[in-house]
Amino acid sequence: MKKEDYLVTENIKLVYYVINKYYSWLSDDDDIISAGFLGLVNASRTFDETKGFKFSSFATTCIINSIKGEISKRLKEVNTTSLNDSASKELDGVDLIELIADDYDLENDFDYIDLKSKVSKCIDILNDTEKKVIYLYFGFNGKQYTKNEISNIVGISYAKVNNALSLSIRKLRREIKIKQLIKKIDF
Repeated sequence: MKKEDYLVTENIKLVYYVINKYYSWLSDDDDIISAGFLGLVNASRTFDETKGFKFSSFATTCIINSIKGEISKRLKEVNTTSLNDSASKELDGVDLIELIADDYDLENDFDYIDLKSKVSKCIDILNDTEKKVIYLYFGFNGKQYTKNEISNIVGISYAKVNNALSLSIRKLRREIKIKQLIKKIDF
């Protein structure tokens, strides 16, 4: 048996130990477990015993880094989720909640109320111009305005209104997805 294989087979439990100690909310996630094993394999390939470290100490660091990489990859996936081209389409008459509702059943009143609550909590991530555009366009104050009207009210070009609207929707959708992911993995 090669040294690398021996190190991996003798330290399999270390992967589960690290996951349960630092990432217990992910202990049933196959991708996280796989990432932990990849970290262990990487550790067995790069371990240099002449440096005076114990293999388990070195492997623990490699396992943690590999798991962090998997979590980071997931967050990037959430971050880059597109609006299914809705940002480039005309949004007139569309409810903000409908645009953001990805994994929600809007026929279910509880889902609709839950999502509406999350949107109102996340609105603070937007800058002042984006907030104004969202409030005016989707009629948060009772009246919906066109992009041309918003351009005149806010004092920015039609293109900037369009960009602010698209960016705001992306930000809100991303923020809600990140919060759902965090809630799912119990950060």
